[in-house]
Amino acid sequence: MKKLIFWCFVSLIFCGIIAYLIPNDTKDLNKESKRASKQSVQKRDPFDLKYQLSAWDGHHYEVVKYVKARMHDPKSFEHVETKPYSYRDGRLILMKYRGTNLFNAVLTYHILLKVNMKGEVLEDVTHLAKQLLPDYERE
Repeated sequence: MKKLIFWCFVSLIFCGIIAYLIPNDTKDLNKESKRASKQSVQKRDPFDLKYQLSAWDGHHYEVVKYVKARMHDPKSFEHVETKPYSYRDGRLILMKYRGTNLFNAVLTYHILLKVNMKGEVLEDVTHLAKQLLPDYERE
């Protein structure tokens, strides 16, 4: 019985030494994954258009805010489509949307806004749409 206890004790010590000597790869993997996630967060470019457009329906967040602030009934807003265009020191965002007018008729509107690279609305240039966008046709 004493021999059995002795060999169990020796085998436990032996297993402990082996476990101590074998490198723990999971700690290294965790460090590498944390480093990679920090780099991916740092690589996200705020000027990149794909972060300014909704992944759900493609609307531009700032343009929607701008339009809703100027609508008669902001609750009636319904996004139809958004088309971004490059323009000198920023972008032009052409958005088509639906909303109600004062008579509660649902109408489709177009708006062309000039936005900077951060996505902030600079000005409404809808009246210049035909000069700025050669393929612009109002339906």
